[in-house]
Amino acid sequence: FLGVAALPFFLFIFHFDCIFNMAQSETKNPFKRTHNNAIDLDAEHAQSESHPSCKKAKHDDENSASCETIYGNTNRQKHSQKERNVFRRQQKKQRKQEQFASMTEEEKQEQRNKKMEQRKRKHELKEAQNKKTMEASANGMKICVDLSFNAEHTNINKQLCYCWNTNKCAAHSISFHLVNVNEKWMQYFAEQGVVSWKGIHIHQNKDIVDAFDGVDKQHLIYLTPDSEHVLSESEFREHKHENVYILGGIVDRTIKKNLTLDRARKLGIRHCKLPLDSLPDIQGRRSLNINAVFNMLVRFQNTEESWTDIMQQEVPNRNKRSAQTKKQRRRNRNKDNEDKKCKK
Repeated sequence: FLGVAALPFFLFIFHFDCIFNMAQSETKNPFKRTHNNAIDLDAEHAQSESHPSCKKAKHDDENSASCETIYGNTNRQKHSQKERNVFRRQQKKQRKQEQFASMTEEEKQEQRNKKMEQRKRKHELKEAQNKKTMEASANGMKICVDLSFNAEHTNINKQLCYCWNTNKCAAHSISFHLVNVNEKWMQYFAEQGVVSWKGIHIHQNKDIVDAFDGVDKQHLIYLTPDSEHVLSESEFREHKHENVYILGGIVDRTIKKNLTLDRARKLGIRHCKLPLDSLPDIQGRRSLNINAVFNMLVRFQNTEESWTDIMQQEVPNRNKRSAQTKKQRRRNRNKDNEDKKCKK
């Protein structure tokens, strides 16, 4: 009789102890994720990931994708890098508008005049560059890029853009030619706007000899790192307006020897290499990017600069013994920034 009477009392104590332990565990870990608030957090997570400024969004489909996370499945909307850039530009524009609205009328007028002067100077500079480029396109030294190799369109086009920008800003511009341009190249150039470049010569479905039919083969020189002949400074200065210097349009993921050399021998034209072995700091294979060789040839026209200094400046860091690694450059950059802050 006593055991049956004490049973409700023991059940009440056990229930009270369970409630006390649950409350204590919640106070110890207030950020513990429960099943009830998982849906709300998933919704907030999906909303933040769908924002255009989010850089870490990963998606499978073009329109939307179901991403499985530790909290369950969440639907995320895809935003490309272009859309995120547009969003950032809109934010920047909005900040400028707010800053402009807070100015006085005199400050506004001063800023308008300043922008008009900047646009005028930029327009005059562009016209001068176009005029110089068009004159060099007709009478300048000829540099040609051979696109007959199976290369990556994107990387080759990026290097061609670097070359064209160097040609516009150079003191002595050159005549820029592209040969062996097939239909795929023409379609890609039309999409990227290469065909609208001022003064560029695009020889569609024409080989080197056919593109320069009025030039003697002795003046067609293929630049290749595998050649045994070295380009001399005296010959370059004497025949720079007669010779046509040809560069191979290749992206060397895996270096293949004698690729451009065999091409020159097949065409029956001259070949030579740059005097890179004269540099004391050179290392590795002498295969350089298209824009690096292009920059050297353009700067070789300037008689005030020495070839050694030009090559030393244009050779990439991977071909220099004394070049700093990325980690060293980053460390030095951080030190410079700290010094600037301390001076301020």
